[in-house]
Parts: sequence; structure tokens; C-alpha cells
Amino acid sequence: MILKQSINYKKEFQSNVELPTVIEYLIGKLQRRGFLVKTYDNRIDFDYIAGFTTNSGENRNAALRILRHGKIILNENQDFIRIKCECDIRYILVMSICFGLAMFGLNLLYSEGKILNSFLVLIITSGLIFGIGLFSLWMNVKNLIRK
Repeated sequence: MILKQSINYKKEFQSNVELPTVIEYLIGKLQRRGFLVKTYDNRIDFDYIAGFTTNSGENRNAALRILRHGKIILNENQDFIRIKCECDIRYILVMSICFGLAMFGLNLLYSEGKILNSFLVLIITSGLIFGIGLFSLWMNVKNLIRK
């Protein structure tokens, strides 16, 4: 099951900017951020593979990255280029559920067995973390596309 979030972005460029130039620019930005990039006609697929952590802590935050997998689709019209980015949101969903379950367990432990309150904390916490994750994903994509 693949969960996706589509982010549409309409960008107006100068009249001399062509689609291959925008594609090269986005590929360069993705590669500088450590993504593996595959290009097609008007589509860019990108993947981030989190490596193993080292003792020096070099990759300690790699597992927490929200923007890991997706594709960017570019459509050229007469006066603008429409950029659509589809990103995988499984990682946000898993992190929000895990954090919600942790808060559920802590609340169950300290609320003297009130299960209804603990379920309410689970739902609110998971929803809040999921919303923050989607906003963060949107901001990452916006910063990636913005020039």
C-alpha cells in the first residue's frame, strides 16, 4: 500500500527558461541533498536511502527524514511551468502512530487505568504529529522547488 501526498506548485519563469533547464536545476538540488535521482521525459523520481549509523553520529538523524521517496512531474504551458510533486507519506504515518502509542502507554500508566482518556490522548497525539509531519513535508517540497 502506497500512501501519497500530492503538492501542486505553479511557477512562472522568465520567457527564456525552458523545461530541460528546470529539470537540470531540480536534479542538481536533489543530488546535493543526497537523493538518488532517475529522470524520464518530464518526470523526476527520487529516493533517499538511509544508511547505517556510525559511531561518530554522522547519520543519526537520517532515519527521521520525512522527504524520502517521490516523484516530480513537470508540465509546460505557454507562460508557466506547473510542478507537481507526489511524496510518500508512509514514514509520517508510522512516526505519528508510534509516538501516539507511546503517549497512550504513558497516559495509561499514569492515569490509573482510564482507557478512554488514554485513547483520546492516542488520537489527538497521532493526529497532531501527522499534521505537523504533513506541514513539514509541504515546506520541504516548497523549499526544494523554490529558486
